[in-house]
Amino acid sequence: MFSKFNNRNISKLYMQRHGWVKPEFELRDDVYSYGKLTFKTVSIKHAGTATLADGLLNFKLEGFWQKRVSVVDGNDVLVGKLKIKAFSSTAEFILADGTIFYLKRSSFWKARYTWRSDAHGPLLHIHCHAFTKTDEVFIEQSTAPLAWVPLLSFVGFYLIITKQRQAAAAGV
Repeated sequence: MFSKFNNRNISKLYMQRHGWVKPEFELRDDVYSYGKLTFKTVSIKHAGTATLADGLLNFKLEGFWQKRVSVVDGNDVLVGKLKIKAFSSTAEFILADGTIFYLKRSSFWKARYTWRSDAHGPLLHIHCHAFTKTDEVFIEQSTAPLAWVPLLSFVGFYLIITKQRQAAAAGV
């Protein structure tokens, strides 16, 4: 159903929303689909699932007041932990092997985010557009493993969509 991301020549992906009542978010390029992100319909803990070609990623909020999200695969093996810093535009994603990535909002006025790591520099740029069904992911050409592209894309969009839903629920 989904293709494995294994082409370094791709520089742009799209996250496309399907549906309004129970939306699914599909990561794709012009030819292939690489996975989808879904959320539980009614969930205080913002449970989400990303389905990829090689398995599942489940997003689970830890505790009610903590700003941490565990990312586990379909067998409940920890993939990484997402830490959301309070009063900051930066989130930290730590893989189980200790690799650290930072998601930073790169524009105050526009919904633009950048994934970066200390070892590889900028990896992805996410541009979210208001009032559209399609957002863009720009991939930096680097020596980073290709498996990180869909992983970081889904973790980034999980965080962005969750924050949008929390702001809408708060009436902001």
